[in-house]
Parts: sequence; structure tokens; C-alpha cells
Amino acid sequence: DPGNLPLSIRVAREHLRRGDIPAAVGVIKDAAKARPKDAIPQLILGEIYLRHLQKPTVAEQHARLAANLQPELFAARELLWQIASFSGQGT
Repeated sequence: DPGNLPLSIRVAREHLRRGDIPAAVGVIKDAAKARPKDAIPQLILGEIYLRHLQKPTVAEQHARLAANLQPELFAARELLWQIASFSGQGT
């Protein structure tokens, strides 16, 4: 059930543990589609794209969406800072 975010996160973590990054991304993308106003799936996608796929541009898109959906979510701003640091733009 993609709408069950805690379950989707557990399944995605298991895929990541096994090294199946595309499956993890797929599970979280499905969760994001099922919960379009929830920042957490976008945040997790940003983290996966940054940490596992080294795609900071895509990670930034997801992190910005998470920050826009839930401005008080500190983790989204922190991820944006990490992306800037990863890209050599941080101070």
C-alpha cells in the first residue's frame, strides 16, 4: 500500500540494504504519488538521489519540493545545505 508511508519507508530501506536502489526509488516514488502533499517521501527521494546515486541536481529538486510542502521541516533545509556542500557550493 503506497499510502502507508511507514511501511513504504521500511520496504525502501530493505531495498537499499540489499543494494537495489532502483526498487527503493520506485517504492518511495509510489508513496509520493499516493501522498502528494506529504514532504517526507520527497525528502527521502532527495536523500537517495544524493547519497546513493550521486545526483545532486535531482536530489535538490526533491529537497526543494519537500521544503515547499513543509517549510518548518528542518531536515529539508539541512538536505539542501548538504547538496550545496556536495556540489561545492556550500560555505
